[in-house]
Amino acid sequence: MRQQANRSSCREGGCVLTVTLPLLILASVCSRSAVASIFWKQIYEGSSQAWQNGRCDPELEVSQQSQHCILSHPLLKPVLRESLRIGIDLCKLRFRGKRFNCSINPSTPFLFGKGISKGSHRESAFIHALISASVTHGVARACSAGRLGRLCTCAVGGLSVSRDDPSGTQGRSSAAFDWAWSRCGDDTDYGVRIAKALASKPRESSSRRKRLHHHNYVAGYQVPVEMEQVICSCYGHSGSCTQKFCHVKQQRARTVSLRLMKQYSRATLVQVRRRSSGGWRLKEVDGGKPSKNSLVYSTPSPDYCQPDVALGYPGTKDRECTNDSSDDEESCSKLCCGRGFSARTYVKMVNCHCTRRRFPWPVRCQSCREEELRYFCK
Repeated sequence: MRQQANRSSCREGGCVLTVTLPLLILASVCSRSAVASIFWKQIYEGSSQAWQNGRCDPELEVSQQSQHCILSHPLLKPVLRESLRIGIDLCKLRFRGKRFNCSINPSTPFLFGKGISKGSHRESAFIHALISASVTHGVARACSAGRLGRLCTCAVGGLSVSRDDPSGTQGRSSAAFDWAWSRCGDDTDYGVRIAKALASKPRESSSRRKRLHHHNYVAGYQVPVEMEQVICSCYGHSGSCTQKFCHVKQQRARTVSLRLMKQYSRATLVQVRRRSSGGWRLKEVDGGKPSKNSLVYSTPSPDYCQPDVALGYPGTKDRECTNDSSDDEESCSKLCCGRGFSARTYVKMVNCHCTRRRFPWPVRCQSCREEELRYFCK
């Protein structure tokens, strides 16, 4: 069970570890959808300057700052930007060859365009979840790396502890334990706090769309929480395990993105209905209630074939495709939406006829001209 800071933690053997640290719990004052906000575009481009421009009070707790100030905090800003860029790169990897391929739209204030940021379809659900998962994962790892200063610390079994005692064993009787926490673990709890701070819970008067986006955003930051691991190492003579040390570690961002893709493929179609007591509730089409970890959508996805300036869809013109008879997403027959495709010849120089007279003499190669035929949608 995850525990809060400034709380005593009783572990086996009767020992008590007391930790008192000034963790900053960030709270957003903005009620917009996380991805719909222009702040994510500013972070991606590195243009958020609220803190540097003096609009933020350094004496005021971060929890009382505006969202502009949270996103431009001198320690958080580079971590958030890096996390966002990693998430987008992984999004492009997972959707490579599909009509929707996570293209950044430079002509709108929204990161992926208005259609994705304010949409209610599968791809919008995935993007909202991806943003929150990327922030949670990136901030958690930045904490253990010491990149966020005193904003966060090490994580030991879900409890944040001081870097002066990363093992969390000061004051314990070593005879009472057959293992101990060690090293500086990734602080996933603090990553979740940052993700929560950047997306307020929808008010009762909020729209159906915001309720849908909030559900997917929450589902996103739950993924790193569920996937964190406890890594243990054994030490002892002759291969024995007389001492065992463990630490909390996040899985690779690539692995987290794979989990999100599985949730995307299993996304649930829902209806967003008004409660009699106020607010909105999600209900599956067949009458059930979607799980908190599932991605949900309420409208079918567009085909993404034609460019739409208003919604920010680039279309598939000039996208590279594969000229085969398969029904794969990246085949020209599917990616080009029936418009046809053209072939282009590219010439490149490659190493060829490589030889080595004898070891350890260097390998000598000739340079050969090679032509490659590639196909692009009309």
